[in-house]
Amino acid sequence: MNMMKILINIFLFFWISCLAISQTPQWHIAQGTENIAINAMDICRSSPDTLYAFGDRVDTGMYPGMFLRSTNHGESWDSIAQWSSGIYSIAIDPKKSQSMYISVEHPFSNLYSYVNKTYDSGEHWTTLVYGCCFRVPVIEIDPINTQIVYVITGFGRLSRSTDGGETWSYDSLAYDYPKSLSVSPVNDSIIYLAGNVVLRSTDLGSSWEELPVLSYPSVVRAHPKNPDIVYAGVSGIGMYKSTDRGSTWIEKNNGLNYKGIINFVINPERPDEIYIGLESGKIENKLIYRTTDGGDSWIEFSDGLPSPGYIRSMVVDTVYDKTYITVSSVNGHGIYIYDFSTSVAENPVGVPTAYTLEQNYPNPFNPTTIIKYQIPKASFVSLKVFDLFGRTIETLVDREQGEGYHDATWNASKYSSGIYFYNLKVGGFSQTRKAIFIK
Repeated sequence: MNMMKILINIFLFFWISCLAISQTPQWHIAQGTENIAINAMDICRSSPDTLYAFGDRVDTGMYPGMFLRSTNHGESWDSIAQWSSGIYSIAIDPKKSQSMYISVEHPFSNLYSYVNKTYDSGEHWTTLVYGCCFRVPVIEIDPINTQIVYVITGFGRLSRSTDGGETWSYDSLAYDYPKSLSVSPVNDSIIYLAGNVVLRSTDLGSSWEELPVLSYPSVVRAHPKNPDIVYAGVSGIGMYKSTDRGSTWIEKNNGLNYKGIINFVINPERPDEIYIGLESGKIENKLIYRTTDGGDSWIEFSDGLPSPGYIRSMVVDTVYDKTYITVSSVNGHGIYIYDFSTSVAENPVGVPTAYTLEQNYPNPFNPTTIIKYQIPKASFVSLKVFDLFGRTIETLVDREQGEGYHDATWNASKYSSGIYFYNLKVGGFSQTRKAIFIK
């Protein structure tokens, strides 16, 4: 009898372990992008089935400039054109999916480039800006007034159009080679620029103010819903957050074991969710970290990704609940997708009508799992994890949160395999669910 119990327990352990492994979501490469080093990628916000990318095939010994398109929300890609020159930036009009801007390397010198625009999804192109110094690192479309376009053209030069690229004005910023520009989606008068330092404009780029503390940031991003919040990543140093429009900065590196930051992206609908893209020459360093609490804590988020390498482009699709990244690695170039819609229920549109705590996914899990919950009005939220004896072992959320759909990630790697409970408490509402952790 004792031997029978032992055999049953062993069977159950391996069955649950296999279930955990099979359910655990991870990054997967998009069909048609294998062995292509993607230089730039963007999504059509007004038609999110469609994404465009430019890259160079690296497995044939030749490097043709490939113009790629996906019409099934990133799962497969086709080459729709080939360019003799490299493409290094792309920006799609968020309100008109047929219109996009790209930066094209000069065919006779990689020290110069120019900016092209299409009005018909790439069938025809018009050259707008000539003779930009070096490869254009950034093209940014104003998210509120899409007729306003900013182009960083190297050597401290910022080009701006207020009529969709028909005419341009030029500003010298007295800072070498800015690398990142971000327009606030809430108040487009506020613009941040990352170069030798972080610059801020509050008048649509007519004048600029140098912000304190940070030197040589890699990238800067404005919060999609709060005009007072801005994030900056500094390669080799880490992530920073400001809640006063860049006047002061707070270091946000808890859990960030490696800090070779070259890019990051904020979820437009769930702005506490941020992904960091890294560059590393060591296979042990992970390429992606994720936070769901606005940078207070970070977890590695690289299962399924090759390494060493680096992340160039990052896009969050809020309609299909997917995240897209471009990976350059000797162990696997291409576009990689993380599909939350296959792992956790997709968030509905609008404001929830009731308090809800969802089942964590995956479950069983190893070592991380995602817990989603809904609150119909702004409230103080407590989300805690307990062991079998009712002892609190983790506090995932303990703060005021706005109405809407939220999630938290629990990393249980420091705990033993077993059954745990998590509880959501909001005002008079309280709900508890069970989670199974198997190493």
